[in-house]
Amino acid sequence: MNPRLLWRVDPAFDSTYKVNLLNYHNGLINWVPPGIFKISCKLDIYWFPFDEQICFFKFGSWSSSKDKIELQVGELDFSEYLENGEWIILHSEGNVTAKYYECCPEAFEDIKFTLHLRRRTL
Repeated sequence: MNPRLLWRVDPAFDSTYKVNLLNYHNGLINWVPPGIFKISCKLDIYWFPFDEQICFFKFGSWSSSKDKIELQVGELDFSEYLENGEWIILHSEGNVTAKYYECCPEAFEDIKFTLHLRRRTL
């Protein structure tokens, strides 16, 4: 199936990347877009070099409400994670929440990811 023929939610990803579409016998199509995200986290270095940090980041749609897309979080997969020389991941989780805005009668979902990191010490 040609991915360009399907309606896709925002955010739009670079069309030069291969798009994965999983087609099911019941007509459901699961879109698995590729993405590389650079995120930053405000650090509290009071306990440096023995500090721990908790970082948050959110993904959601600005144009498609919950009745158009349903966000789901599976188990976070670190099987291809490249260990960092400075940080250890202690805990990670993702949670879906729905919020109503003044503009619209429908709820909009987002996924908030949390990473709990500890600095490696010598």
